[in-house]
Amino acid sequence: MICHPKTTDMYDLKIMNKRYLFSLLLFLLCCSFTQQPNKLWNRIDNQLYSITFPSSWVTRHQTEDGSGLIERDIKSLGYHYYCLMWGTPHGTREDIDKRMYCVIQSYEKLNPDSAITLQEIEELQMSQFYDLNKLRSKRIIQSSKNQKKFVIVRESQNLDKTTDILREYFLLQQKGKIVHCLCVTLPENYAQKHPEKISEIEKIIDSFTVK
Repeated sequence: MICHPKTTDMYDLKIMNKRYLFSLLLFLLCCSFTQQPNKLWNRIDNQLYSITFPSSWVTRHQTEDGSGLIERDIKSLGYHYYCLMWGTPHGTREDIDKRMYCVIQSYEKLNPDSAITLQEIEELQMSQFYDLNKLRSKRIIQSSKNQKKFVIVRESQNLDKTTDILREYFLLQQKGKIVHCLCVTLPENYAQKHPEKISEIEKIIDSFTVK
Protein backbone atom coordinates (compact mmCIF):
# COMPACT_ATOMS: atom_id res chain seq x y z
CA MET A 1 0.00 0.00 0.00
CA ILE A 2 1.41 3.39 -1.06
CA CYS A 3 0.72 6.43 1.18
CA HIS A 4 0.79 9.84 -0.37
CA PRO A 5 2.81 12.44 1.53
CA LYS A 6 -0.21 14.65 2.17
CA THR A 7 -2.22 11.70 3.48
CA THR A 8 0.59 10.69 5.83
CA ASP A 9 0.97 14.25 7.10
CA MET A 10 -2.76 14.52 7.80
CA TYR A 11 -2.69 11.20 9.68
CA ASP A 12 0.27 12.33 11.82
CA LEU A 13 -1.44 15.63 12.52
CA LYS A 14 -4.59 13.89 13.76
CA ILE A 15 -2.50 11.69 16.07
CA MET A 16 -0.71 14.76 17.44
CA ASN A 17 -4.00 16.59 17.99
CA LYS A 18 -5.44 13.62 19.86
CA ARG A 19 -2.36 13.41 22.06
CA TYR A 20 -2.49 17.16 22.70
CA LEU A 21 -6.19 17.05 23.62
CA PHE A 22 -5.61 14.08 25.91
CA SER A 23 -2.72 15.86 27.64
CA LEU A 24 -4.79 19.02 28.00
CA LEU A 25 -7.74 17.14 29.50
CA LEU A 26 -5.42 15.33 31.89
CA PHE A 27 -3.86 18.64 32.96
CA LEU A 28 -7.27 20.28 33.55
CA LEU A 29 -8.45 17.24 35.49
CA CYS A 30 -5.39 17.39 37.75
CA CYS A 31 -5.92 21.11 38.30
CA SER A 32 -9.52 20.54 39.33
CA PHE A 33 -8.43 17.96 41.88
CA THR A 34 -5.69 20.15 43.32
CA GLN A 35 -7.99 23.17 43.57
CA GLN A 36 -10.96 21.31 45.03
CA PRO A 37 -9.99 21.51 48.75
CA ASN A 38 -9.74 25.31 48.59
CA LYS A 39 -13.24 25.48 47.12
CA LEU A 40 -14.71 23.13 49.71
CA TRP A 41 -13.31 24.90 52.79
CA ASN A 42 -12.90 28.52 53.86
CA ARG A 43 -10.15 29.65 56.22
CA ILE A 44 -11.14 32.29 58.77
CA ASP A 45 -8.37 34.28 60.42
CA ASN A 46 -8.56 36.90 63.18
CA GLN A 47 -6.36 38.27 65.96
CA LEU A 48 -7.05 35.35 68.33
CA TYR A 49 -7.12 32.21 66.15
CA SER A 50 -7.70 30.66 62.75
CA ILE A 51 -10.24 28.01 61.77
CA THR A 52 -11.71 26.47 58.60
CA PHE A 53 -15.40 25.98 57.77
CA PRO A 54 -17.15 24.27 54.84
CA SER A 55 -17.59 26.74 51.97
CA SER A 56 -21.37 26.22 52.11
CA TRP A 57 -21.46 27.70 55.64
CA VAL A 58 -22.28 31.37 56.16
CA THR A 59 -21.25 33.92 58.75
CA ARG A 60 -23.65 35.09 61.43
CA HIS A 61 -21.78 38.40 61.62
CA GLN A 62 -22.07 41.66 59.73
CA THR A 63 -18.44 41.70 58.60
CA GLU A 64 -17.91 40.85 54.96
CA ASP A 65 -15.54 37.91 55.44
CA GLY A 66 -17.01 36.75 58.76
CA SER A 67 -13.69 36.89 60.59
CA GLY A 68 -14.59 39.83 62.84
CA LEU A 69 -15.33 39.15 66.49
CA ILE A 70 -18.20 40.34 68.64
CA GLU A 71 -16.44 41.85 71.65
CA ARG A 72 -17.73 43.22 74.94
CA ASP A 73 -17.29 43.25 78.72
CA ILE A 74 -19.47 41.01 80.90
CA LYS A 75 -18.97 42.94 84.11
CA SER A 76 -21.45 40.84 86.09
CA LEU A 77 -19.25 37.77 85.54
CA GLY A 78 -15.91 39.55 85.44
CA TYR A 79 -14.94 38.62 81.86
CA HIS A 80 -13.93 40.33 78.65
CA TYR A 81 -15.76 38.34 75.97
CA TYR A 82 -15.18 37.56 72.27
CA CYS A 83 -17.55 35.60 70.00
CA LEU A 84 -17.54 34.22 66.45
CA MET A 85 -20.50 32.42 64.80
CA TRP A 86 -20.73 30.43 61.55
CA GLY A 87 -23.25 27.86 60.34
CA THR A 88 -25.22 26.28 57.54
CA PRO A 89 -27.73 28.55 55.78
CA HIS A 90 -31.34 27.94 56.75
CA GLY A 91 -34.54 29.28 55.30
CA THR A 92 -36.93 26.35 55.14
CA ARG A 93 -38.08 23.88 57.80
CA GLU A 94 -36.00 21.20 56.06
CA ASP A 95 -32.91 23.40 56.42
CA ILE A 96 -33.62 23.90 60.11
CA ASP A 97 -33.96 20.15 60.70
CA LYS A 98 -30.39 19.62 59.45
CA ARG A 99 -28.84 22.89 60.63
CA MET A 100 -25.28 22.93 61.93
CA TYR A 101 -23.53 25.86 63.52
CA CYS A 102 -20.33 26.70 65.34
CA VAL A 103 -19.97 29.26 68.14
CA ILE A 104 -16.53 30.18 69.48
CA GLN A 105 -16.61 32.09 72.76
CA SER A 106 -13.37 33.41 74.23
CA TYR A 107 -13.00 34.66 77.79
CA GLU A 108 -10.37 36.61 79.68
CA LYS A 109 -10.60 38.13 83.14
CA LEU A 110 -11.32 41.84 83.45
CA ASN A 111 -8.99 41.79 86.43
CA PRO A 112 -5.56 40.96 84.93
CA ASP A 113 -4.34 39.68 88.27
CA SER A 114 -7.11 37.07 88.48
CA ALA A 115 -6.39 33.61 87.06
CA ILE A 116 -8.71 31.85 84.63
CA THR A 117 -9.13 28.06 84.26
CA LEU A 118 -10.67 25.58 81.83
CA GLN A 119 -12.86 24.21 84.59
CA GLU A 120 -14.56 27.52 85.38
CA ILE A 121 -15.37 28.14 81.69
CA GLU A 122 -16.68 24.59 81.33
CA GLU A 123 -18.92 25.10 84.36
CA LEU A 124 -20.07 28.42 82.92
CA GLN A 125 -21.06 26.73 79.66
CA MET A 126 -22.86 23.85 81.36
CA SER A 127 -24.77 26.22 83.63
CA GLN A 128 -26.51 27.62 80.55
CA PHE A 129 -28.38 24.32 80.12
CA TYR A 130 -29.91 23.91 83.57
CA ASP A 131 -33.00 26.13 83.26
CA LEU A 132 -34.78 25.37 79.97
CA ASN A 133 -32.55 22.62 78.66
CA LYS A 134 -31.99 19.15 80.03
CA LEU A 135 -28.62 17.46 79.74
CA ARG A 136 -29.04 13.83 78.60
CA SER A 137 -25.43 12.71 78.40
CA LYS A 138 -21.86 13.94 78.48
CA ARG A 139 -18.82 12.03 77.20
CA ILE A 140 -15.21 13.14 77.64
CA ILE A 141 -13.16 12.66 74.45
CA GLN A 142 -9.84 14.12 75.58
CA SER A 143 -8.62 16.00 78.64
CA SER A 144 -5.33 17.69 79.52
CA LYS A 145 -4.15 20.73 81.44
CA ASN A 146 -4.77 23.26 78.64
CA GLN A 147 -7.28 21.44 76.44
CA LYS A 148 -10.48 19.44 76.83
CA LYS A 149 -12.81 17.85 74.28
CA PHE A 150 -16.24 16.43 75.10
CA VAL A 151 -19.63 15.82 73.51
CA ILE A 152 -23.06 16.27 75.08
CA VAL A 153 -26.62 15.43 74.09
CA ARG A 154 -29.26 17.75 75.46
CA GLU A 155 -32.87 18.78 75.15
CA SER A 156 -33.56 22.30 73.93
CA GLN A 157 -36.94 23.94 74.41
CA ASN A 158 -38.01 26.26 71.61
CA LEU A 159 -40.11 29.39 71.93
CA ASP A 160 -43.15 27.51 70.60
CA LYS A 161 -42.76 24.97 73.46
CA THR A 162 -41.52 22.19 71.13
CA THR A 163 -38.38 20.31 72.12
CA ASP A 164 -35.32 19.52 70.02
CA ILE A 165 -32.64 16.98 70.87
CA LEU A 166 -29.22 18.40 70.08
CA ARG A 167 -25.70 16.99 69.98
CA GLU A 168 -22.86 19.40 70.74
CA TYR A 169 -19.12 18.93 70.33
CA PHE A 170 -16.98 21.08 72.62
CA LEU A 171 -13.35 22.09 72.53
CA LEU A 172 -11.98 24.08 75.47
CA GLN A 173 -8.49 25.44 74.94
CA GLN A 174 -6.42 27.80 77.05
CA LYS A 175 -3.50 29.94 75.96
CA GLY A 176 -2.15 32.45 78.41
CA LYS A 177 -4.95 34.45 80.02
CA ILE A 178 -7.65 33.49 77.49
CA VAL A 179 -9.82 30.36 77.42
CA HIS A 180 -11.54 29.57 74.12
CA CYS A 181 -14.74 27.52 74.04
CA LEU A 182 -15.62 26.12 70.61
CA CYS A 183 -19.00 24.41 70.25
CA VAL A 184 -20.43 22.76 67.12
CA THR A 185 -24.15 21.93 67.30
CA LEU A 186 -26.40 19.75 65.15
CA PRO A 187 -29.69 17.85 65.65
CA GLU A 188 -29.16 14.44 67.26
CA ASN A 189 -31.29 12.55 64.71
CA TYR A 190 -29.40 14.23 61.86
CA ALA A 191 -26.08 13.20 63.43
CA GLN A 192 -27.27 9.59 63.69
CA LYS A 193 -28.43 9.46 60.05
CA HIS A 194 -25.37 11.24 58.63
CA PRO A 195 -22.16 9.99 60.30
CA GLU A 196 -20.12 11.76 57.62
CA LYS A 197 -21.07 15.03 59.34
CA ILE A 198 -19.13 13.92 62.41
CA SER A 199 -15.98 13.73 60.28
CA GLU A 200 -16.74 17.24 59.05
CA ILE A 201 -17.07 18.47 62.64
CA GLU A 202 -13.79 16.79 63.61
CA LYS A 203 -12.06 18.56 60.72
CA ILE A 204 -13.44 21.91 61.89
CA ILE A 205 -12.27 21.30 65.45
CA ASP A 206 -8.83 20.02 64.38
CA SER A 207 -8.34 23.13 62.22
CA PHE A 208 -8.72 25.44 65.22
CA THR A 209 -5.34 27.08 65.86
CA VAL A 210 -4.81 29.57 68.67
CA LYS A 211 -2.32 32.41 68.12
